[in-house]
Amino acid sequence: MSVQNVVLNTCLRNLRKLNTDPRLKIKIFGERNSGTRFIRELLRKNIENVHICEGSFKSGTGWKHGLPNKYFLDRLNGKVIYVIMVRNLNRWANSMYNRPYDMRKRKSFNDFISKKISKIGKEFNDMSIYPWETSMNPIQLRYFKYTNLKKFFDEKNYVVMVNLDWVQKDKGKQFIETFRSFYGFGGKRDVVKYVNKHTKTKRNNVKNETYKKYKISEENYEKFVKEDVEEEITNLKCEMKKKNEYFRL
Repeated sequence: MSVQNVVLNTCLRNLRKLNTDPRLKIKIFGERNSGTRFIRELLRKNIENVHICEGSFKSGTGWKHGLPNKYFLDRLNGKVIYVIMVRNLNRWANSMYNRPYDMRKRKSFNDFISKKISKIGKEFNDMSIYPWETSMNPIQLRYFKYTNLKKFFDEKNYVVMVNLDWVQKDKGKQFIETFRSFYGFGGKRDVVKYVNKHTKTKRNNVKNETYKKYKISEENYEKFVKEDVEEEITNLKCEMKKKNEYFRL
């Protein structure tokens, strides 16, 4: 049996198990280093009696860093709220270079973001299941995924699209208050519980960016960056007064 068939069978088995859970479900999507762990932990602390779906490609609801998978999501029972995470370009690009997951890091930041993605070694990983990622460089992959996630947002009910940088400005307070108000979880005066440590480390009080910061070269910026898309991403601020723009019922 091929690796793909093994993964598919595992996904379907996990999906059947998930469908026995009667609670409302929350499914999170977003490219690597866009805050999917942060928002998961924030929601877990503040939204009660829901099931927050796992994000791995074996989860049965699709890989959280990939594209929404219609085959799995159409088979997911009950009400689901989808949360789509994006992040401002420079912070995201720096995180990608410093935390590249299974991508080959390369010697320089600008080489990393401008050359086609190459996975580490021959071992099994996400890019073994989704080899199309290696046809693009990280910035091109960013726009490919953003375009598809935005289409999903425009077509789907019960979906939120939000910028991590905006969420983190007040540690998620306004996001949680708006989320609760819009979807009917708790009262306006309920206390917001914050995420007090970096979600990619077990140590407390670790700053989000302790690594060296790099700048996209003018050449790479002109060649690959889409300013209109970046403006859209920067403006994804789910404020209470604008909640109908970025929250769907």
